[in-house]
Formats: sequence, structure tokens, C-alpha cells
Amino acid sequence: MSTKKSHHRYLVFLDLEMNQPSGRIIEVGAVVGDVVTGEIVDSLSYFVNPKEPISPFITELTTITDADVAAGGSVYEAYETLKAFCDKWGACRTLYTWGGGDSVELKKQVEAERPGVFDPPPVENDGTKARFFFFGHRWEDMKTVYKMWGTANDVVGKAGLEKALQRLGLAFEGTPHRARDDAANTWKVFMFFKVLMVDKEARPGSGRRPMNALEIKETKRREKIVAAAQSITAEDLAEVSVVLGPPPPAATSEDTTNFNRLLAWSEKAIAFLRERNRKLKTQTIR
Repeated sequence: MSTKKSHHRYLVFLDLEMNQPSGRIIEVGAVVGDVVTGEIVDSLSYFVNPKEPISPFITELTTITDADVAAGGSVYEAYETLKAFCDKWGACRTLYTWGGGDSVELKKQVEAERPGVFDPPPVENDGTKARFFFFGHRWEDMKTVYKMWGTANDVVGKAGLEKALQRLGLAFEGTPHRARDDAANTWKVFMFFKVLMVDKEARPGSGRRPMNALEIKETKRREKIVAAAQSITAEDLAEVSVVLGPPPPAATSEDTTNFNRLLAWSEKAIAFLRERNRKLKTQTIR
């Protein structure tokens, strides 16, 4: 059952692992990322039984063995599991991937396993509902975004996920070529570029941890309060200083200790002036 959360807040990142040379899906991995907090809130790994031996090359590449997929489900069951995983968070149905083929390949293999599963209903209006691919016909490809950034910044070379993370100053976490881990690291790429657009000072090499959206909002609120206090007229400042003492020295939000002192004084000063003005207005009305 959907939790009815905002689909703009929760995004699903998908990755598939496939056997060779058949190309049959053997693992579906996904994560749900919260674009407000910047955190992964849920993850999924689902083995698919390809009904054929796993290639030794693929086992070496992914660590996936015949024993892993022996009890796996069908591609259709993996698809239905992914649908429920997405719907659980009320997430956006547009899938985010590294490279553009995973959502197309998933749909193709589900259709091959269950012919007609996504066919439209008969022309006659017999009450049959249309059965469309749950994730639609679009996807967001973070590899393309990375390559655009690389072109703009004169960064050349192949765009494998692990190497791309290194070039962005990030580290791959988990096991490369395992679907869930690849999906989680694709989320890291997404967050890198989101930070560049929202928190521009937290670039690689800056020494500062990127802020999530809630932290950015709170920082702006605090800076707005301080700015309002600094715009107090000289006459009002003299009156406030009698009650609260003189304002602390100016400080930026990076100077946490001094900024917090200034913030506390600013909040009290604004509250004092607001209450004073309220009383003056009441007296005027009377």
C-alpha cells in the first residue's frame, strides 16, 4: 500500500545484472533516495533464476553464483516486487539508472516471459483495464549527466561508474557490479550534481560536507534573522542594547560559535522590537 509521500521527494535508482552471453537478468537491485535529507531510505536486491548456468566470467565479475539464483524468482516476479518497492514510498515512477538501458531491458524481458502482459485492452469496451509498464517510457540517465559534466570540465575517459565516482572525488561503496550496490552508488552521483546546483560551496576539495536540503533551509533562515537584526536602525539598536547589551561581533555561519551568539542576540532583539511595536500600536488604537 502506498504511503502517499511526495513523489518529488523519493526517487528510485535501478540497476540490473545479467548473465552472458544470453543477457538474461539475474539480479534486480534498487534503492530509494530522499532528495530532502540526502539519504537512502530503502533498498532492494532480488535474484532472478535465468534457468541456465551462470557464466564463470559473470560470477567473477559480480560474485553471483548458481546457488544465489537457484531459489530466485521470475523476471515478472522481480518486476512486481520492484513495483511494490516503488509504491511503498509513493516514489516517482521514472527510474534513475547508470546508462539508459536497464528500464527498457526489464520491460523487454518481462514481455518475453509473459507475452501480451503490456498489451492494450481490446477495442471493445469490455471493462478490461489497460496494462501499461509501471515505470513508463522515460528514464533519467546519470551516466549522461556525468559525461556532460566531464565535457564541460575537460574530463575525458571511459565513464564506468566506479571510475566516474573517483573523478568526482567520491568512493565506490560496496561490491562493484552487484545491482543494489551499483544503484546506491548511482544515487551518490545524483547527489553530487544536486549539491553542485543547490550547495555550490561544498564541492570536492572544499573540505566542507555537503548540506542536505533541510540544512540549507535552516542555514538560510538563520542568516535571514541575523541580516534582519543587522538592519535595525541606530535608534532602535540603542534601545535594544540597553536591555540585551550590545550585539556580538559580526560572524558568518561557518564560524559556528560566534554565529550562534549573534543568532541568539538577533532573535531576542527582533522579538523585543516586535513586542514593543505591538504595544505601541495597541496604545495608538486606544
